[in-house]
Amino acid sequence: MLPVLQGVVDLLRSGPETPVVQGAADGDEGNSVDVVGPLTVAFTHDNQINELASILGVFDEQVPLAADSLDESRIYVSSRINPMRGTVAFERLDCSGRKYLRLLLNDAVYPVPSCKSGPGVSCPLREYDERVLARKWAEAGGSFETLCQLPQGSASTSSRTGGVTFFTDLTLKGIRVVRP
Repeated sequence: MLPVLQGVVDLLRSGPETPVVQGAADGDEGNSVDVVGPLTVAFTHDNQINELASILGVFDEQVPLAADSLDESRIYVSSRINPMRGTVAFERLDCSGRKYLRLLLNDAVYPVPSCKSGPGVSCPLREYDERVLARKWAEAGGSFETLCQLPQGSASTSSRTGGVTFFTDLTLKGIRVVRP
């Protein structure tokens, strides 16, 4: 889920006011230019919610579970993070030209303990991006293609950040804009 998290952060960094070149997530020339809308929705399988929630950074400072007792104060409890219709939301806040990220799990704000200096216990978006990139390269040890033993260039990931590009590259098969 690290490429998905990085793809979300890449999308939030580009923002709804920034034109996105379709077919060229890394800044190469593409066929057309579109503007990312103010709301992007993506769906995933419920098994992936726990995977995504565990790498957001909000639970990084929790102590490991004890083998012989129950920790009633623990905030990471899988059944609370991933109930029926569980949600993970990323809010991009723009306050006086500075961009911040606030994370919500099932509509509750979960601050990143080491990065909550922004309004509403949010994290400066640039700082969160740096944290995700550092985590991705420290833990992954290679590209998505390498880890999954795929041919190089077969995954739709950014060569700059390694994030998925299906949020911004609307030319990919299976991607379409749904208009009300």
